[in-house]
Amino acid sequence: MQTISKLSDLQTAFDAAVIIPTILRPDLYRSINSVFTQEKVNRIQILIGVDQTTPEDFEKLNHFLNDIPDHVAVTILHPGYSTSERHGGIHLAYDGGSLRTVLSFLANSSYLTYLDDDNWWEADHIHALKSVIGHHPWAFTHRNYIHHESHAPICRDTYESVGPGKGTYAKGFGGFVDANCLMLNKLKTDAILGLWSYYIDGDINRKSGDRLIFDRLKDKDHGNTDIATVNYVIQPNDSMHIHRLNYLTDELREKHYRT
Repeated sequence: MQTISKLSDLQTAFDAAVIIPTILRPDLYRSINSVFTQEKVNRIQILIGVDQTTPEDFEKLNHFLNDIPDHVAVTILHPGYSTSERHGGIHLAYDGGSLRTVLSFLANSSYLTYLDDDNWWEADHIHALKSVIGHHPWAFTHRNYIHHESHAPICRDTYESVGPGKGTYAKGFGGFVDANCLMLNKLKTDAILGLWSYYIDGDINRKSGDRLIFDRLKDKDHGNTDIATVNYVIQPNDSMHIHRLNYLTDELREKHYRT
């Protein structure tokens, strides 16, 4: 584990922590840069958990972090093995194994956010969440659908990640909030952080830890920014892709997907 920072004081708690599990694919650098450019946040800790990598990719990451902003610290956890069953580890979640859980507890901040390495945030993302979380255990913001090739915005997601009791998952799951849209107060939600390492029975993709977390949050008081600050890339190989296409208007499908 290493921490890269120009800050002289790492002991003082950060205003927010950003947790990124990754296999160091190229899109990661756009994700990290969107954290570097966050506005109205004095101190940010980024915790990068490396699930699987090559020496060349790790060297590229270290080179990229030579230009770290003055107000940011980056802690990199690379144990030398994968914690996920997907790559030979023992933890069930395919999207990072135990990394989200471990980094959540390791973070030197009460306020936890999560960012997948193929998505990115608007510059007001963390500030907006901090503005509404108050004394609540959690808060959420909203997201935009992004095309997987052009990276052009398609539309705001009013279908899936829209909060408790809303959206297409309202009946089956009581709603939903994507991990990239969450802010958790760690000291008020620490009992559920282990759920990042699991998945829902029957989930063949083993990437539903976010649904387990949401199920434990949905009935708790929360804040809602009511703005979309997450840019969420929708992938054709996602099991929800056909349903998203059916949700999009004919005009949007024709413009972005020619279907």
